[in-house]
Amino acid sequence: MNIDPTLRESVTGAVLAGGRGLRVGGRDKGLILWRGRPLAEQVAAVLAPQVATLLISANRNLERYRAYGFTVVSDEGDGDYQGPLAGMLAVAGAADTRWIVCAPCDVPQLPPNLVSRLIGAARDARVAAAYAVCGDALYPLCVFERALIASLNEAATRNDRSVRGFLQRNNAARADFSDCGLRNLNTPQALEAA
Repeated sequence: MNIDPTLRESVTGAVLAGGRGLRVGGRDKGLILWRGRPLAEQVAAVLAPQVATLLISANRNLERYRAYGFTVVSDEGDGDYQGPLAGMLAVAGAADTRWIVCAPCDVPQLPPNLVSRLIGAARDARVAAAYAVCGDALYPLCVFERALIASLNEAATRNDRSVRGFLQRNNAARADFSDCGLRNLNTPQALEAA
């Protein structure tokens, strides 16, 4: 599916791959192979055609991520992983577009119209952010206007690492992706079952 070129030019995409990987034994989740390819590579392959610029947020194995040909940003400070909200803040600081779409590396089966649907949900609700839901599950797949960088900074100042909290504080709209069968592959069991 082709995205409107005008919309595409207003969006920076980000693959969030900067976590500790605690649920997968401390491994770098973005580099775990699933169906023969690293998870982050699969997310990037679907997201890149939908955005003007793609960034990867990572805190280790930076050269491996750079090998994909995208800019890599890091949020790690003093060896402490700050969580996905810190990755979103690092991405927002590197972006120069109106919209930023963040996709975690462990949700590889993204639809080719992810960006337009997320932004459409935000626009329909007349808010500056939206997030994906599939059935009863909320996914940390979200879009937000770069103007919300102040809200991200405030959360960081309070040491608030909750993506859900950030989205709630900014009245983010829900975008229903139940037709896509999104799955979060963040455990060995989920990876094996998928």
